[in-house]
Amino acid sequence: MVWWYPVLVLVVVATVVLTVRAIRGKQRHPGYVRIRVNGERVLDVPTGGALLHALAREGISLPTTCGGTGSCAWCKCKVTRGGGRITDQEQPYFSRTQVEDHWRLACQVEVLRDMEVEVPAGLLHPKQRSGTA
Repeated sequence: MVWWYPVLVLVVVATVVLTVRAIRGKQRHPGYVRIRVNGERVLDVPTGGALLHALAREGISLPTTCGGTGSCAWCKCKVTRGGGRITDQEQPYFSRTQVEDHWRLACQVEVLRDMEVEVPAGLLHPKQRSGTA
């Protein structure tokens, strides 16, 4: 047997292992989705639960007095992609035009897929407006 065969096998195996690790490192964890906020900030959050709580965990706090039950309507935002259909709970708080413009209550939007969200700048803390939060 030629002396360099074991070295060659070791190099090939190490290359394959490092390549697989690099590819896996670039993938998101299963059960997570990506939320783009105001076209700037990108969040990787777990699926399930309300958008209001997913944003809060990432430092974006929308106002609420009802704790997420959908009765105060303070957590209004636009969900331009991935939010699904507006719920019966939300409907009374929006005009037909607002519904067509994708306005939603963040506490009633379930995080199930990648989303694009527009949060009114006036609702954000100054640090959050610049994307540094």
